[in-house]
Amino acid sequence: MPAMPRNKLILIVIAAVISVSCIIIAGHFLFWDNRDGVQDPEETNPESTAAGISNETGSTAGTDANSNGDIIQDQFYPSNDNIGYVTYKQIETQINGNKQVINIIEAKLGSGAIIIKPALSFGLIYGFEELSKMAESAGAYAGVNGGFFSIYGEPSGMVMIDGELCAKPTGNYPVFITDGKTASVEKTEIEMTVRTQTAIQTVDKINTAGDTGELVLYTPVYGTGNRSKTGNITYVIENKRVVDIKMTSASTAIPGDGMLLTYYTPNPEEADVQLKIGDIVSFEYAPDLGDDTQAYECGCMIVEDGRNVAPVSDPWIGVLTNRDPRTVIGIKDESTVVLMTVDGRQPGHSIGMTANELAGYLIGIGVKDAAMLDGGASTEMIVEGKVVNRPSHGAEERKIAGALLVFTAEGIH
Repeated sequence: MPAMPRNKLILIVIAAVISVSCIIIAGHFLFWDNRDGVQDPEETNPESTAAGISNETGSTAGTDANSNGDIIQDQFYPSNDNIGYVTYKQIETQINGNKQVINIIEAKLGSGAIIIKPALSFGLIYGFEELSKMAESAGAYAGVNGGFFSIYGEPSGMVMIDGELCAKPTGNYPVFITDGKTASVEKTEIEMTVRTQTAIQTVDKINTAGDTGELVLYTPVYGTGNRSKTGNITYVIENKRVVDIKMTSASTAIPGDGMLLTYYTPNPEEADVQLKIGDIVSFEYAPDLGDDTQAYECGCMIVEDGRNVAPVSDPWIGVLTNRDPRTVIGIKDESTVVLMTVDGRQPGHSIGMTANELAGYLIGIGVKDAAMLDGGASTEMIVEGKVVNRPSHGAEERKIAGALLVFTAEGIH
């Protein structure tokens, strides 16, 4: 067979190279999953969720990257009347060279179709429960861990649920207050009294242990009894009427349809409380915040009037210059509330923020006022029954004493 001309052989080789290159390029676009080098959010954070929300009013959901390259997952829940809404976002970004995973719920309160309420573990002052169980039993759409508490779960300050005062404010820390249409974070104080036909008595405390000389009100949210172990005189009130008066040094049962007034004194017969059996009693507090009010005492302010006011330490939180998991509540305007968590103490996933970094970030997204909630291993956010952040407590839920829950129109009750 005669030898193939050299020019023809070169042309065949060139054609073969072009064909192979075309196959490789086509295969790249057909099978390669790197999408211009942006790592898939599910690979970056396997526990993140971006599933769409299915509901009668319709919804949108998606995953995107903003101009900074932050990976964002977004959910949108419109209310039935399209006035209130909730959005949820997960953002992966870097702040001061440290990787951060941030989860944000933004609630537009509007007409009351979206409501944010405090919740207590098992609906009681004392005790601990997982956030997921609190949200499930309440029928909430979403929520975050709440504020600070004692070793037994007693809240550190004010709690009001549907206008019912469960715990009194300390006056030292800001309180998140909302009527379902507007919201604020501000310090507040409350004066409490009980009134009969002939007398008004000042109440010193509510649903907490009392000291000698104090008059304390106990409601069913405190538990089955007032837990008294020292001398006291207790007025048992059912259906707003005094039905019994006990001089005792033991616990007295709290009526399910009433309350107790306990005056602590080593000599109960000398108690200067003007109540007698048969009296009709009403409990009042001022300022009267209304039956639709929800309130929850927070930690220190870190943003105030759009300014960074983050301290370096706080009696409840401790050192705030460490990079730790954080939970915070913020106000953008009078009807827009932000609930935010930052994962931390997990190199490779998320480092956590200082209070100063957190305040700066919040100001950057338009928050005007913000206060800390409990953080560390308690930091958690749940959306539609799923834990969307990665808690530092072995990536598992830590039992907590209280929470802030978000309800949509279908879940409000």
